[in-house]
Amino acid sequence: MFRLKPVSQYELHRTCNNVKNPGWGKSGICLRRVLPFDYADKVSYPRESCTGKPLPNPRMISNVFHKELKPLPNHLTTHFMEWGQMLAHDLSLNDIYRVQQGYDGPQEAYPCCDQGPHFSDKCVSVPVPPKDPFYPKFGVTCLNFVRTVPCGHCGSGKRVHLNRNTAYHDLSLVYGSNEDEAQKLRSGDRGMLDVEYNRKSGPMPPTVHAEELCVSPQREKACYKTGDQRANQNPFLLTVQTYLLRHHNFLCQELSEINPHWDDERVYQEARRINIAIAQYITYGHYLPNVLGEIMQEVGISIQPGSKYTQYANDLDASIADEYTTFAARYGHTLIPGRITEIDPKTEKRDEIWLRDYFYTPFEFRYGQFDKMAKGMTEDRKMKHDVFLTDDVRNYLYRRLYLNQTTGGDLAAISIIRGRDHGIPGYSYYQRHLFNISLHSFDDLRKILPPKSVDLLESLYESVHDVDTYSAGLAEYYVKGGFVGRTFGTILGEQYRRVKFGDRYWFEHGGQAGSFTPEQLVEIKKMSLARILCETTRLRKVQMQPFLPPSANNPVVSCDQIHRLDFYLWKE
Repeated sequence: MFRLKPVSQYELHRTCNNVKNPGWGKSGICLRRVLPFDYADKVSYPRESCTGKPLPNPRMISNVFHKELKPLPNHLTTHFMEWGQMLAHDLSLNDIYRVQQGYDGPQEAYPCCDQGPHFSDKCVSVPVPPKDPFYPKFGVTCLNFVRTVPCGHCGSGKRVHLNRNTAYHDLSLVYGSNEDEAQKLRSGDRGMLDVEYNRKSGPMPPTVHAEELCVSPQREKACYKTGDQRANQNPFLLTVQTYLLRHHNFLCQELSEINPHWDDERVYQEARRINIAIAQYITYGHYLPNVLGEIMQEVGISIQPGSKYTQYANDLDASIADEYTTFAARYGHTLIPGRITEIDPKTEKRDEIWLRDYFYTPFEFRYGQFDKMAKGMTEDRKMKHDVFLTDDVRNYLYRRLYLNQTTGGDLAAISIIRGRDHGIPGYSYYQRHLFNISLHSFDDLRKILPPKSVDLLESLYESVHDVDTYSAGLAEYYVKGGFVGRTFGTILGEQYRRVKFGDRYWFEHGGQAGSFTPEQLVEIKKMSLARILCETTRLRKVQMQPFLPPSANNPVVSCDQIHRLDFYLWKE
């Protein structure tokens, strides 16, 4: 047994993380930049072609370059895919302009298409090409695109963008990014987060009246309240949000049992610290190595063996780069499957549903959908990482079927125009800055991208310098051992280095207030997503590595065979 040091307050908006530079990494600050802004007017107008003409229509690029021809499942599961979205949401949140619907209705995206396709301070709506193969059938002539709300205190004169979340991997999507949000999510009982319970669903996040984009057909309480406003976006994401919430409460129950003298605050802080540490370990120990491959070693972010501590770097700014949130972290778009497999853990009965029918539609979670999703995600394969996006997010994104909507948005087009909205330079400029590679023609581009991809890009763009970084970056050859290209991988690797070493509270760091003991550190590294699923779902057996489908090398085993956290290492 050990004498536990007093738990630091560990402020949620993280102004206390870097004592030397209190603003670094906290919520509500401007995004960092890798390259300067590229605006047509040097201030805020989205860039144009270097020839002086407009850039290609984003929907046209989506149709030509990003349309999925044939779904190609990969060797990793949709648990893997969704862990990536969870991570991206944990680190960043850009807000868009919204309007209130009625006196007490939800806040909807600003209606940029009411005036037809146009540019303004709030809008860069996209005209639908006349020969578009999908939207004209439904009378759609304009795709609503609302600009990101700018950062109001950056003082550069240029349109800079805001990150509403903390830059740290601190599960802000579970706990909130500021103290006010955090308090609203707590139950006040033994450190636990607030939940609602019914027999079919088990404990779920509390429901709230219609808000955001989630509105039930009966206008009843249907949306789930978590630390992030996007939780109801899709069933994959809500599943991860739910098991992370449940895991916090499980930790609280166990800690309270071995330390009955701890008060609500002490239990909450310690359970939160352990929950975050386990998530950090899963991310850097099991998730990122599959994404970044050899880049993990190049930037030095691999998990250290045993009880070896790492060292906090107080001169490293963990703040999120605009390039990370605007294109590099969007590699996961191509992994999304259109079909979702649900499996009943008790009967093994399988059902297939379409993702397009379940955006902001969490209503079935109260009837047991959570456990079916959690089980299905252990077997369902994510899509191959390439340039192609399923039509469920390319034609039906955020469609709400229960409101009789026939179409949705286009995630590829949105990502392209979002890059222009944020002043992201063309792909060639990142090649020069990151790798000292000069591209003068599309023939030069053929040296680093697949020929078929270059042929399509050449048919779309007037100049090689116009090519949008999002599209070209997705087309790159994989780095060794990973599945992103060198451009995305370099941006991601540097950001994750900052997230790890620029966080005073990172679980591996020694010599800090609240550092884990060597024994606790070793114990955290024995934990797994499989154990979290065992503790938080009705699954009684699961494969040891849920990011990989079951196989002879990754067999399904009883939860009794999966290591359980030794809470006595936290007994005081």
